[in-house]
Amino acid sequence: MDVSRSLIMIYIVCCIHVVYWLCPLSEPWQSLLLFEMPVIFLISGASQSLARWKGLRSMIINRMKRVLLPLYVFLAVMAVFYVLVQPFYPAVTERLTIHDILKILATGGCDKIPYYGYTWFISTYLVVTCLLPIERKLSRWIPLFWQLTVNVLLFAAIQLLPLPMEIDGMVCYNIFFLLGYLYYRKLRVRTILLAASLPTLLTAYGFLSGAVIPIQNHKFPADLWFLCFGFTAICWWSILYTFLEKHEEIVRYLGSIQLIQLWNTRGYTIYIYQTISAFIVSMVTRSWIDTVPCHFLGLMIYVVITFAVATLLSCLTYPFERFILRRTV
Repeated sequence: MDVSRSLIMIYIVCCIHVVYWLCPLSEPWQSLLLFEMPVIFLISGASQSLARWKGLRSMIINRMKRVLLPLYVFLAVMAVFYVLVQPFYPAVTERLTIHDILKILATGGCDKIPYYGYTWFISTYLVVTCLLPIERKLSRWIPLFWQLTVNVLLFAAIQLLPLPMEIDGMVCYNIFFLLGYLYYRKLRVRTILLAASLPTLLTAYGFLSGAVIPIQNHKFPADLWFLCFGFTAICWWSILYTFLEKHEEIVRYLGSIQLIQLWNTRGYTIYIYQTISAFIVSMVTRSWIDTVPCHFLGLMIYVVITFAVATLLSCLTYPFERFILRRTV
């Protein structure tokens, strides 16, 4: 589980956001890569199935400490960082309004700040994880499998309503989260293959016909195509996971790599500081990256530099974050 969490965070920071921010791929490759959020919510649900049960109050307090407080430490650092770079790159940010500031504080991101639209994940994650104690309490009367079924039906129903896209996302990602919570290490490969067959066929049709391209348009707001695509991705990820579980030496080797351990420990910190690391990467590469003759080689260079910058930056940001949190919590 730790290895999976590290690898998916590396994938998000060093691949997905590089592709969408710095070095776009052509379709359908750009869309095919966008399976990271269903997988990370599946992993989160699976992690919660192994954790000690928490009540609603305990879960909210725990999430506030582990998710929101580090974010607000980051926001202070980000403000100082962009004030410092402003004299050298005056076009880097526009003047923020009160509405912009409130949106940033509410984890909504801001398109006036470079590479800063990814924090929508935080509010969605907070709501989904804090729903779990309620769902567990309800399971005394309604088994979690039936709650999962209701979630799927609810998600299908709200597609007909003009709701904010955040609501669609929370219901959709709660489905992936509950799948991880309910079925982690409980299904055989044959069962997973059977469950994956129809969604895989529908996803293949969606890509071949162009109905789901670009998948980003089906992710924001999340719709039934994205649910189908995400379910397909997590089924095949689960099959890969089952295979690796039978080869413990591979997992043990990956888990022993210090960089994997570092990304497992600091993954969330690295994730929230992405705007700074991406800005640094863009400044480092902008004068020469266009001279790279092969687009794929340019992408690989971006990936490697982003990994290095994000990892090195965490050597400063993570200890600082821990230092502040130890004195405020």
